[in-house]
Amino acid sequence: MFKTILNTSAPILVMYWLSSLIGLSDMFYAGRLGNAAQAAVGIAEQIIFLSTLAASGLCVGIVACVSRSIGAQRIKSAHSYANAGCFLAWLLGIAGTLMAVFAAKPLFLLFGAGADVVTLGVPYLRICALANIPWVLVLCQSAIFRAIGLAKYSLYLWLLVSFLSIIGGGFIFFCPSNPGYLSLNALAFAWLFGSTIGAISGFYWLRICWLQLELKANNEPCPSNRAGCRRELLFISGPAALGEMISLLSNFALFQLFAALPQSASLQAAWSLSLKIEETFAVMPLLALSLTAATLVGQNLGAKRSEQARKTSWRIAILGTFLMIFVGLILNLFSHLLSSFFSNNATVTEYTAIFLKTAPLMLPTLALSTILFGALEGAGCTWIPMLGSFSGLALVRLFLAWVLALSGSLGLAGVLIALVISRLYTCIMALISFKNAKGWALSRS
Repeated sequence: MFKTILNTSAPILVMYWLSSLIGLSDMFYAGRLGNAAQAAVGIAEQIIFLSTLAASGLCVGIVACVSRSIGAQRIKSAHSYANAGCFLAWLLGIAGTLMAVFAAKPLFLLFGAGADVVTLGVPYLRICALANIPWVLVLCQSAIFRAIGLAKYSLYLWLLVSFLSIIGGGFIFFCPSNPGYLSLNALAFAWLFGSTIGAISGFYWLRICWLQLELKANNEPCPSNRAGCRRELLFISGPAALGEMISLLSNFALFQLFAALPQSASLQAAWSLSLKIEETFAVMPLLALSLTAATLVGQNLGAKRSEQARKTSWRIAILGTFLMIFVGLILNLFSHLLSSFFSNNATVTEYTAIFLKTAPLMLPTLALSTILFGALEGAGCTWIPMLGSFSGLALVRLFLAWVLALSGSLGLAGVLIALVISRLYTCIMALISFKNAKGWALSRS
């Protein structure tokens, strides 16, 4: 079992690390321009995530439906779900691009950004928005590769995108002879180029994989109800997308809260940095394990092995918890070293280190909630994780943060207390929901 988990999660983990590394490198490059540039990149990333969050939910539906079909040996059915997912991805990518391009400045202002952050961030965001369509397609292509058990192709895809985005961005940013020398726009153009080449390559590799898989389909009839596939994907993906939106809006509200505190620009930059560091060293491994749980659950349910699906989920959750205990201690121990590496500003460095020192308390609980909710999503039960996210992030974290930080006059300490309590609450909700989950089958099997 451990070998199966490792073989499935390792390529996903490397893929997500590469994905995070793109944003982390942009934060590193932006740090050469000051804390306003770092805040601009951090807020732009949240807005980009907003414009693609429906696609993140769509990926949950793709993994659930395609992996279930693969587990049941229905290759052509899996192909139909994959095609439906790519079609919906095109539509979502176009919608996300239009939103980010035409609403760039108002969105920055909603995040409480100052004038200097808006000046740097708006053109950067508008160029990044053009990459929404290929980026959403890459996300869905990666989900398809994972669901059919060929996660190594996701790795190939992200190696390509990351190389073009990071190396290309650095070359344009640091080369004095280029028009984008020491400009955030150079990083955005590199991301646009890398994601476009990645999407084209992804379609080529998918074609090869489907040709190989369908040789094993024998006389399996080809499903004709394309609209039905799209409806089922939307039915499962909708709550998952809402959960992603809740997470984003919670971060948005914290940016607004920091804007009301002293040293607001430094706090916003530090929050952006701490989110990126936590994402790289903790969230990415947890997402890999969560997606592994979702994929294996879907495949086991397709093969009518519901008890095996449950046992596998528990084992992955326990593994993730022990891993996050270790990672949390490392982030705590090296908090100042990590923060000073990404920022030259002493105030930003100090605030970032304060955020990172809470990692031993927050990461183990994050591990349990992320993996167990991911297993439920693999079973098609996406409403439960969405409600858990809403109650934990919106009702607990935000309420406590605003009350303690502003009304209670605790400032940053109040925010940290709210973060710890909300993670613990969400973990308890995940444990209760997973233990009491009934009918381990997709809502529309």
